[in-house]
Amino acid sequence: MLILLDMDEIKSISDTEYFAHAALNASKLKKYINSPARAIYDEFKGSKATLLGSLVHCLVFEADQVVKRYVAEPKKVTPEMLTLPEHVVIQNPLAEASLLKDVYIVPEEFLTKAGTVAVKKQAEYQAWCDTYANAIFIHSEKEALDLLIERARAIGATIIGNYKHLVNAWEYEQAVKGIAILDRPSYAKALWIFRSVKKHKNARKLLWHKAGKPELAFFAQVPEFNNELCKGKLDYYISTKTSQGEEINMILDLKTLGRDSHMKLELMSANTREATENKLRLVFEDLGYDMSLAFYNLLHKAMKGSPATHFIIIAVQTDKYPYEVFEIRIDPDWIRLGEFKVIKLHKLYKKCLETGFYPKIDQLQWNEDLGDWEFIKDGISFLIKPTERAIKKMENLRS
Repeated sequence: MLILLDMDEIKSISDTEYFAHAALNASKLKKYINSPARAIYDEFKGSKATLLGSLVHCLVFEADQVVKRYVAEPKKVTPEMLTLPEHVVIQNPLAEASLLKDVYIVPEEFLTKAGTVAVKKQAEYQAWCDTYANAIFIHSEKEALDLLIERARAIGATIIGNYKHLVNAWEYEQAVKGIAILDRPSYAKALWIFRSVKKHKNARKLLWHKAGKPELAFFAQVPEFNNELCKGKLDYYISTKTSQGEEINMILDLKTLGRDSHMKLELMSANTREATENKLRLVFEDLGYDMSLAFYNLLHKAMKGSPATHFIIIAVQTDKYPYEVFEIRIDPDWIRLGEFKVIKLHKLYKKCLETGFYPKIDQLQWNEDLGDWEFIKDGISFLIKPTERAIKKMENLRS
């Protein structure tokens, strides 16, 4: 990752250093959208969709890092990949490594549904056995665990814990290296999505621009947040000049849209361009993209003294092939509206820190007269009523 120290100096910074830095970022602030209580207690641990999106980002912006961060699961778990759970034997750790050293699980391809060696596979099975000298062959993990218990007790070792399965040593090795494992279909899908992005003429022109910087980190004290130190990591940033000398500072965001967003976008197919743009705006506001871009723009203004000139989202549908790519240019007025929202959200964030109280949704309301948040510890009740349009429609039907 790159870090922008000022508008003329760029240095490298590791992901570990960036994420460990205590400065406020957009993701932390946006957690307060639902409620401060959720922001504190409901920690998001990632999902299959976010892992797919991370791999796509890495393929586009940091292709040389892919093999260091991601791997597809193997087609088949082999016996050599299995090892003992670390907590199974505790009193004799030196013997633990050798307890099942000579034990191998027979691959399923040689077995019938009943767990016996298939007649047609006898020759292949024997050839497989011959590759392991003085070994014991078992047909399931359960047999391995039973044998483990028997041998552990024979040497006086104590067995504890819930040892339902043997540990996959290969998966453990990837975790130690910090490498994320994707199932094979997801890994293949990420490669196809990357191919779709690169085939899109405008996306290719923008995301591989000669004046562009991928994964660029900003750090700045933001005046709108009372000079609080903030940080942001831009997917892609282009700073250049036109042939007429006009300065261009462009913030680009690559977004992968999953099933829910895909279903919303499908509704646009028969509508006009204006209706499509309105639908996209609603989708992006629902996902908080307006506040993310607004946060980045506040950082940009704090560093350079002026807002970015262009905002573009490259959106990719990840639900199914052909993984359509959209180039979406953002009106600066939409970013300004996002700034009002994010500044209002920052006030809530600071008030929670100052009071030590993190309210739930029913304990929170905005006071327009004071221009500040009010905390109601006993909570408030909500009222659902029809819209004025619905009431008029009902009156017309009655008449």
